[in-house]
Amino acid sequence: MRSEILLDAIGEIRDEYIMDANIEVIKHNRSNVRPRRYLIAALVALLAISMVYAVHVYRVQHLVVVDHDAEKAQMSEAEQIAGDKLYVSRQVLSMNGYEGSTAYSALQEWLEYEEEYMSEHPEYKFREDYRRSDEYEPYRCYSPEMTLKVDELCNKYGLHLLGKGTFLRDETEMEKQGLADILASDAEYRCLYGHLHQDGSYIADGELVIVDFDKVIQFQMHHIKKDAFYTNTIGINDLYGFTQWDYTSKNGTQTLLVQNPYTGTGYIFAESLDSFITIIIEEVPDANGVFSGLPVEAAFLENVCNSFVLN
Repeated sequence: MRSEILLDAIGEIRDEYIMDANIEVIKHNRSNVRPRRYLIAALVALLAISMVYAVHVYRVQHLVVVDHDAEKAQMSEAEQIAGDKLYVSRQVLSMNGYEGSTAYSALQEWLEYEEEYMSEHPEYKFREDYRRSDEYEPYRCYSPEMTLKVDELCNKYGLHLLGKGTFLRDETEMEKQGLADILASDAEYRCLYGHLHQDGSYIADGELVIVDFDKVIQFQMHHIKKDAFYTNTIGINDLYGFTQWDYTSKNGTQTLLVQNPYTGTGYIFAESLDSFITIIIEEVPDANGVFSGLPVEAAFLENVCNSFVLN
């Protein structure tokens, strides 16, 4: 878990535990017992408690990079209907880091810049004739000025470009690129394909059969290097009605599970040593094209989580 949260946790409980440690020192000084070992024990306990506290502080709200108020969201929706905007969401979530991380800060600044730039240059909106070089392929750049902004943010925050992506059309091509082990050995999948970037970041798509619940889901996993500049986001219309909880997957990875209680749509967030992992879960319709909704029990999303190897 990120160091800022750990420091905050230590800051919030430090005085109480230091006071307890001092009391122990006074008591044992009166008994002519050296206090050093008690102070060390208190500090060890403090660190352990702080680390537990840090795990539970991390919530999906820490991923929100844009949070429109109701009035602005309604205005944006009207603009979308009029054809002026492509994506409209009440909340926008980062898929490469939480609030306070360099990747999060760079994304937030990019989104602010992009909105302002496109409003000032409507003639560039979804422009197709600007041919950016391959290294800028993953970014929504419609002019040389926008590519310069990408460079500026990478330099400012110490991030690198993803680089040109390669489409991997099936599990065989995924395996050739070393991406065959993203699913657990007992996971049942219908299809698997992906998009690999030059820096090693990748997006994996597929369909899974969740046998215990007799459901088929489609998933999209974003496995992105923490020091990469990544501008893909998740749009949510009512994040604050979602449920979320901490969960340790069967391979021992700490995850944050988030679920829409109305549709069952789910999200899994996790971290490896060098990457941030986001998995989006949605329902696959039945043979008649009917959506019946995903199970809303916590056990369902936990079962889905265990279908992945999160490392």
